[in-house]
Amino acid sequence: LQQSSSLDEGVRFLSKRLVVPPGYESLLYVPIEPKESFHVWDQLGNPMIRVELKAEDDVLREQRRIELMTPDGTPIAVCENVPVPGHGNQIQLFHGNGEYFGSLVPGGREEPWMAWTLRTLSGSEWLFRAHCNSHVMQVTDRQGKILAIAQPTKPLEQHSDVGRMYMVRVTAQVDASIV
Repeated sequence: LQQSSSLDEGVRFLSKRLVVPPGYESLLYVPIEPKESFHVWDQLGNPMIRVELKAEDDVLREQRRIELMTPDGTPIAVCENVPVPGHGNQIQLFHGNGEYFGSLVPGGREEPWMAWTLRTLSGSEWLFRAHCNSHVMQVTDRQGKILAIAQPTKPLEQHSDVGRMYMVRVTAQVDASIV
């Protein structure tokens, strides 16, 4: 992945550096049973994103967050589990600089599918649907265009010690950090 300068400036991204360039797609590999800290790799086995899973005990609740960084530690994004009175929990997404980006809210369940909707500050909506039995996830826009698909796969040869992985296929002009 590389930063694309031809993207529409009116569209906001969580991380412009992780937007798949026009005419390309990206394959990323994510451990299925990650540790507290792990990498997301490209198809060649190179680390693309470092992920830190954090859980802190607060007096009133356990706070969970996910921090995404470049392999060298530059912040990309933060995702926080936040209780919403009367609505359960939602996951709020923030840019690496702390600026609010959007919220991921539960969107219902139709066996065997579970759904969440990402609503961004810029007005975009993405639908995340996960199949409970096959562990396949698809991400679409409001019009139903597939933006990404994740499915279990064998580990990359270079990272066979990690165990099973998800292969995430991300389409052109989609921000891989959101998926």
